[in-house]
Amino acid sequence: MWVCELSFDCYQDIVLAEAEPAVRQLLDALRYNGQILGREFPTSIHQGWLGCRVVCPEQDSLHPRHYSRQVELAIDRLHQVGLTSPRVQCRGQDLNSDSTDPCETRSWQLLYTSYLHSCSPLRCGEHFAPVPLYRIPPVANGDFKQVLKWQEDWEACDQLQMNGSILEHGAVLELALPDSRLARRGRDLAKRIEYLSGIPTFYYLYRVGGDSLAAEQERPCPGCGGDWRLAEPVHDIFDFLCEPCRLVSNLSWDFKD
Repeated sequence: MWVCELSFDCYQDIVLAEAEPAVRQLLDALRYNGQILGREFPTSIHQGWLGCRVVCPEQDSLHPRHYSRQVELAIDRLHQVGLTSPRVQCRGQDLNSDSTDPCETRSWQLLYTSYLHSCSPLRCGEHFAPVPLYRIPPVANGDFKQVLKWQEDWEACDQLQMNGSILEHGAVLELALPDSRLARRGRDLAKRIEYLSGIPTFYYLYRVGGDSLAAEQERPCPGCGGDWRLAEPVHDIFDFLCEPCRLVSNLSWDFKD
C-alpha cells in the first residue's frame, strides 16, 4: 500500500461549510470505489488550500482512469464550491499495510477479511494478496459500497468474538454458518464478483470450537455435505475447500497448530 497526499487549491473565495462536505463526498466516493483504504482521512486547512492524507492500494490508484461515476460527480461538486480537482503526491509505501496483489489475471480469488485488516477484502487465491476493487467491474450502482459494507459488518463481528465479552456467541454464528445473514450477503457478493470478473470467487467461513481434532478433520462441507478437506493447507489458513459451493474454511482454531 502507498501513502498519498491530496491537495485541493481554492481558486475562488470558499465557504468552509460547503467545502468540507464536498471534500468528504469525494473521499467517500474514492473509498467506495476501492481507490483509498480505511475510514479515517485526516484533513487540514492551510492558506489557500486543503490537504488530506490517504492510503492507496497502488501508486497510481488515484489516476482518473480508475474513477467511478460517483467520483466524477464528487469532483464536479468540488468545482462548484471553489476547489480544484485534487493534486496527488505519493509519499511512499505504508510499512504497516499488506502488499497489493501483482497478478494481471488470477485463476481464483476469495472474499476474506478480519478485524485487523483495512485493505480490499478481495484476495488473490494464488498469493493471498489483496486485489484493488477497481480492477474488477463495479458490483452495484457503479462502485463497491455493498462489498465494503459487508466487510465492515464482518470485521465488527470478528472484533466482538475476539473481545469475548459481548455478543460473542452470536458474532461467531454470523461468521461461521453458511446461511447466516452475513454469510448470505457475502456469498451473494462473491457470486456477483465471479459473474462480473469471470474468475472463480470463494467465500471464507470462519471456524472455531468443535468436539475434537479428529471430528474437525472429518467435518463435511456445510453447503453440500461432501468431502472438502485439502491434502495440505492453503496459505497456512485454509484446510477445506469446496469447488461447487465456492467455500473455504479453516480447521478449528482450537485445534490448529
